[in-house]
Amino acid sequence: MTRQRLLYMLTVMAGLTGLGGAIALIAQSGFERVFSLLLAVQWGFLWLIPVRFVVVGLNAQAWRILVRTWLRVPLAFLLWVALVRDAINNLLPVFRVGGDAAGLRLLVHRGLAGAPAMATIVVETTTTIFVQILFSLLGIALLLSYVHHGRVLSDVVYGVIMAAAVAIAFLIVQTRGQLFARVERIFVWLSGRGFADGAEGGLIDQAIRTLYLQRPRIVRCGLWQLASLFGGACEVWVIFRILGVVVSPRLAVLFESMIQGLQSAAFIVPGAIGVQEGGLVAVGMLAGVPMDMALAVSLTRRLRQIFFGVPVLGTWVRGERRLRMAQSVQAQAGSV
Repeated sequence: MTRQRLLYMLTVMAGLTGLGGAIALIAQSGFERVFSLLLAVQWGFLWLIPVRFVVVGLNAQAWRILVRTWLRVPLAFLLWVALVRDAINNLLPVFRVGGDAAGLRLLVHRGLAGAPAMATIVVETTTTIFVQILFSLLGIALLLSYVHHGRVLSDVVYGVIMAAAVAIAFLIVQTRGQLFARVERIFVWLSGRGFADGAEGGLIDQAIRTLYLQRPRIVRCGLWQLASLFGGACEVWVIFRILGVVVSPRLAVLFESMIQGLQSAAFIVPGAIGVQEGGLVAVGMLAGVPMDMALAVSLTRRLRQIFFGVPVLGTWVRGERRLRMAQSVQAQAGSV
């Protein structure tokens, strides 16, 4: 069995395990009760489409600030790429870096060299981690308004502390060491190839340091990402509303902070399936949200991912086919 096949099988197994957990939670709550809530959504589901465009657009703008260090790219293009990254990470049986790999390829095809393109994704991801930690701290503060002790609260606090330690260590390694130059051999061992489009680890390290020296860009990137997280909280509020419940902005922010934290922690599980449902049920119980309602919120979000993400994946597949055809034509012309 090849290494790629082994990684794929591990991802599929993690996804199936998570799916089994999600089904068990729905069964415990009652299939009829959960799906009756989903059926009440009806045309209200359409409200999630413009909300999602805004949320992903804010993220795309954050990424655009970093990309503009080397290349001016229209926001509309990065919005599409961000939608592709999101759809791949949520719908396909890949690690959460699968969408980033596709985004890297699309950005390189747009005209940005491999090393700077990779650097923008690494720095954007690192910035996202720190912003999510801040957002999680806000979630903990809001959770304290519902409960002052408990196993779930302790687990959330420990999780944030561990995430902060890992993020700081990752940042130090990026800025003070030749991280990608040293791990390039690991990537080659896993995939049998080097970085996309021949970018070398040392060039990526240099591009990453170039970005971190531009602190105003990093700050602006982080602020746009923070705005996107609050946009996600607005999406949660809308989901509750179309399910027939009006909740406070405080609860919407709490749920979104938990969703983001769970998705980051469960990166090996495709779409964090099962993990997201279990986390929302646990937090919902502390905040007074019934189990069936918490599951309905999670499933409505997943339905949005499917109905919104599948057409995006279709445009990505078409784009990849055109890219391969163009590369084939160029190769044939070069061989003449």
